[in-house]
Amino acid sequence: MFDDGNGHARERHAARDAARDRLEAARHNLKRLNAGQAELGADAVRLMNYLQDEGITAHPVCDLVRVADPGWQPAIEAYLRSNVEALLVAEADEARATKLYRPLRDGRAVYGVKLALSSHARAAHGAEPAAGSVAALLEGDSPEALAFLRRQLGELRCVDTEAELLRSRQGLARDGLLARGGSIERLRLPAAVDLKIGASSSRERARVLREDAQAAEDALRRIEPELKRAEACVRGLARLADPDELAQALHDRALEHRQVEGRYRSSRENREAALDPDLLRMSERVAALKRELDEGEARVEGLISAAALARSGLAQKERLLEGLRGLEQDATRRAVDAFKDADVDANLVERQREELDQKLPSLEERGAACGKRARDNAEQLQKLLPEAWSELQNYAGSHGVELPFDSGQWRKAREFLQQELFRLRESELVNYQAQARQAYDTAVETFRSNVANTLHDNFVRLKSQIDALNRTLRSSPAFSNNERYRFHYEVVPEYRDLHRFIGRVADLGGEDNLFGSAGEVPAAFGELMDESASARAIDSPLDDYRRFFHFGVQIRQDDRVIGTLGERMRSGSGGEHRAPLYVIAGAALAAAYGKSDSSPGGLGLILLDEFGDKIDAQNARATTNYLRSLGLQLVLAAPDTAQGTLSGVLDSYIELFRDEDLLQAERIEVKEAARELLLGDQFDLHPELLAEETARIEAQQAPA
Repeated sequence: MFDDGNGHARERHAARDAARDRLEAARHNLKRLNAGQAELGADAVRLMNYLQDEGITAHPVCDLVRVADPGWQPAIEAYLRSNVEALLVAEADEARATKLYRPLRDGRAVYGVKLALSSHARAAHGAEPAAGSVAALLEGDSPEALAFLRRQLGELRCVDTEAELLRSRQGLARDGLLARGGSIERLRLPAAVDLKIGASSSRERARVLREDAQAAEDALRRIEPELKRAEACVRGLARLADPDELAQALHDRALEHRQVEGRYRSSRENREAALDPDLLRMSERVAALKRELDEGEARVEGLISAAALARSGLAQKERLLEGLRGLEQDATRRAVDAFKDADVDANLVERQREELDQKLPSLEERGAACGKRARDNAEQLQKLLPEAWSELQNYAGSHGVELPFDSGQWRKAREFLQQELFRLRESELVNYQAQARQAYDTAVETFRSNVANTLHDNFVRLKSQIDALNRTLRSSPAFSNNERYRFHYEVVPEYRDLHRFIGRVADLGGEDNLFGSAGEVPAAFGELMDESASARAIDSPLDDYRRFFHFGVQIRQDDRVIGTLGERMRSGSGGEHRAPLYVIAGAALAAAYGKSDSSPGGLGLILLDEFGDKIDAQNARATTNYLRSLGLQLVLAAPDTAQGTLSGVLDSYIELFRDEDLLQAERIEVKEAARELLLGDQFDLHPELLAEETARIEAQQAPA
């Protein structure tokens, strides 16, 4: 009987597991159908679930490939059979998947499902299948899945007629007729709804799967109670097989019966007592007293807990008090040490404390206010230190004093300034302040009556010289890229007020009169007078009027400034540097020779070496014309490679030939007709040439 019961339980277990597998397979395939994928067999679904539980991703190869010609798909799937449901596993997971698949036994056993190994497929997917082969009909986005199925198809060829079948060593027709190994076989073609490669959703199949899932759920609900009853029977029969366990079970039931009987007897006595009025009143009294006792005991427990908490709180506050006393002593000690610092003003500290006590009630607010003031003062110190240090350095440089400390040592700087103030106040220099002021006034009068007029004459002469150079540049041919150069100068910003004052002095004369006043002498004059004699001899604009100005060369195109020589020197090519430098050098030599519009004669020789290097014909012509316009005579030295560039701008040239220690010189004169011929192909001199060439190119490129 025990064996029969145990066998019935195992049968119910197997039935429940089979129903669960059916339910899980139906749900999985239904989900695949909804996603447009093919339905898989129950074993393939179970193996996929086992792999997924272990964190291994497996994809059916039928989901990863397509058949290019749908007419061939039934024959291809009939040939491939279970290979279309093979599960593709990544190379990194192949060992784990094999290890999981191999030991599946009993109810978990899975048979007939293939694992497609990516490592083997990758080794074969490099070669493309031959044209006309069945493998060439497969396509898809997964190289590994394609390589696996093409490997199964091998060299199978697509054929249509019986004659082709007979000639083929391996051939397959659309209707499933297969030639292989010297035999002809007819394959059973799957129905359209059973096709798996690149399958789409099927409403009829989805309905059948939903019915299968519902039937499996109904079977599970029916089998579960039967299984529980069978397991209970097995457990009961198992006790009968062991006498000791049976005796213990009977003893437990006897004890349980005795306890139930005792509770029944007690309940009956309580019911009889409740019917007696005296016993009822005494029971009520006992219940009231018991409640009072419980309340009293609860109050006692509460008071005991409160007392314990109070003792713990008292100990904690005593420890806190001791800590605060220690902090108070430490704060007092640090305050005493702080008051000893030389920078602390005790009276100022007391005033600040009284102010904070009146404005802020709590100690935390006062501390926060003190911290904020300290941070603000530190920031203010960092802002003022650079300016103060700069002024102190100016003072030290003006008076020849050495500063034996760094910029961050403001305390030493303060001591130094106090010593300097004491020295200045106690020395005899203060007695000469009136004389120094009188000397300064005398210098101002001398400046207004003499120096200012001299400086103004130099300003006028400089302007005339710059204007003459710019007129010469405007009348000269344009340089490359239609560029022209213009000398430019402007007053240095720190001397603008002094420059305007010099102009007003020159207009009004040395002294103010009824018709106007030159105004107060600008501060820049006093600063220049305060400089040391050595510095003034080198840097003072009062001795060199050119230091009133910044000089530069503007680069222009069509009266528009496109840059300066300084910018061109940083970014331009070598040829773009040469022309403006020749312009500057010519202007400097002309000024040194004393050349002007009124006196163009006299010596004016300029020697230029390597003139033809990095300069084109247009720049060469514009540069030589400009230098000649300044009254300069040009002597150029250049390599023979520059002859084509320079011949059109020369009056004559000397050719030198050297053969070891022999030297031959030959002078060649370039006449006017030769120069015209050499310059005849210059576009800037003959713009009609450029127009004709442009028209010729446009005519060639125009469509016929």
